[in-house]
Amino acid sequence: MAIKHPFRTALFVFMGCILLVFLCFASPFIWYEVHIHQLEHHIRSHQNPEELRAWAAGLVVTYSSSNYLEMIPGMVANGLPAGIPVSGRSPRVLVEQDRYFENSHGPYHVTLAWVCNGFMPMWGMDIGDTNFVCSHKNAKMWVPGVYFFLEP
Repeated sequence: MAIKHPFRTALFVFMGCILLVFLCFASPFIWYEVHIHQLEHHIRSHQNPEELRAWAAGLVVTYSSSNYLEMIPGMVANGLPAGIPVSGRSPRVLVEQDRYFENSHGPYHVTLAWVCNGFMPMWGMDIGDTNFVCSHKNAKMWVPGVYFFLEP
């Protein structure tokens, strides 16, 4: 049986292949966005922001002797709060100051950062005093001083 429209059939096959390749490359990014929103919702529903702020304040008092300190979560003296998901891996815990200018730094705060290898963006939380303002571009405030961020 002969194909009546071989050019049209070839075009449909070609477009289907392009669609499949696009979905193969785009699906991790789409899945990642959905996964981040699920984890953010989990934190909002299972974590008290004031308890989280108190935990972060304890880290700042303990570890703020340097400008920037990265810790392995298991080595953090008071561990991660119970409402923080590990998402297959524990977040990096950072006690840091934002750099405003070359000689000007903001207040200390704690950053929980979930970083994926490869091309996936970094997402996390910045936790500081109630007057702390997050310096990440697309940060979403949960309560004053506690922000979620996603960086490309």
